[in-house]
Amino acid sequence: MSKLRTGVARVDITPPIGLRMQGYAARTHGATWIHDGLEATAIALDDGSHRIAIVTCDLVGLDRASVENSRRIASEICGIDPKAVMISCSHTHGGPAVGRRSYIEAENEYLHLLERQIATSVALATGEMRSSRIFVGRGSIRIGVNRRLLTKTGMVIGVNPDGPIDPDVAVLRIDDDSGRTRALLFSHSCHGTTLGGDNYQITADYMGYARRNIEADLREDGTTSSFVNGAAGNINPHPRGTFELARTHGIALAGEAIRASQTAEEAEEPAISHHEVETVLPLSEPPPLTEIEADLPSLQQELHRKESEGIHAPALRTQVLWREEMKRRIQTGSVKEGIEVEIQAMRIGPLGIVGLPGEVFVEIGRAIKEESPFAHNIVAGYTNGNFGYIPTAQAFEEGGYEPNSHVYLLEQKFSPEVGEIARKASMQALRSLTSQGA
Repeated sequence: MSKLRTGVARVDITPPIGLRMQGYAARTHGATWIHDGLEATAIALDDGSHRIAIVTCDLVGLDRASVENSRRIASEICGIDPKAVMISCSHTHGGPAVGRRSYIEAENEYLHLLERQIATSVALATGEMRSSRIFVGRGSIRIGVNRRLLTKTGMVIGVNPDGPIDPDVAVLRIDDDSGRTRALLFSHSCHGTTLGGDNYQITADYMGYARRNIEADLREDGTTSSFVNGAAGNINPHPRGTFELARTHGIALAGEAIRASQTAEEAEEPAISHHEVETVLPLSEPPPLTEIEADLPSLQQELHRKESEGIHAPALRTQVLWREEMKRRIQTGSVKEGIEVEIQAMRIGPLGIVGLPGEVFVEIGRAIKEESPFAHNIVAGYTNGNFGYIPTAQAFEEGGYEPNSHVYLLEQKFSPEVGEIARKASMQALRSLTSQGA
């Protein structure tokens, strides 16, 4: 009998109506309704030598401070190694603001509760560990499309059916000794943007529909499902715009995840381990001070006018805050050379999972999987932090939204080599797991 034990738990992280939402800077007010609730789901695994926990959250993406706070609290409650906890976000654009430094800041009261709820999910999962068997498989689906479209006026967000995607649906099925499926973790690479900026209802988007449909289909087993988003930085759902489309995408993804789980192969005596690599993602120099100051006064005046009239203008506020921050850095000599990030890898038998803290382009995710020493792979984006888009070097040459979205995080622009650095660090983390032995 396998020594493997697993635990599964879920907690509610739905924000109250009225909180500001994150994902679209054009929104002018807070959430007006809760269409479907948001959740954090934890899966803990222990092979007798190592214990890990994977938490998936219906959120756009946490900052590193919240990740570290959640890990620390979880460790204080249940004793798990903080570094053995992976916290990954689905990247729904229908959730609350959760960033401390962004175009819209999170409300501290909700953020502090959220961090404790995430930690609680880990503690609950580790508190009910049972003997288990695991099965690993892979399916294929296309619910998304490459969104980078080159036009006569430049690179825009659109529909590029000829652009690269990643159709993989990776699955990890966890059964108890009686053969019942306790948990089904599944992963696919597609933005959580079926609903647009005109949506003010809290929602987990298509990912939530997928989870709920899996659990409905497997309700006799009492299965809990968990979604991990992949390298989806340049992939959007297609078509998009309504809850019905989100439902359609979710049902399709759920069906493929279930199908793949039914043909998944058992991993005998699976080894469990984790490894973290700290690396620096390089930043470019900010624009010259004269360029930053050129339009700052007029932008500040316009923002003051709108806010005095009670008009919420997050996009304009972002432009002002970013210029003020870059001006401060230049004048105080505090321009950054790079951002320190953690890239975390986990081994679950033949499955390698590597988590990157940002919106990784699909080309980078595919390259990691192709080079990985593992037979089965998940490249998890929006994991253990979210420092913005991690594009390819080619994308920097082409321009467009993603390479220039640093403004929304009040940060300097990444250097073009950022994607290659992230790829190499990911490979280092994955290979370190294989060198630890079976």
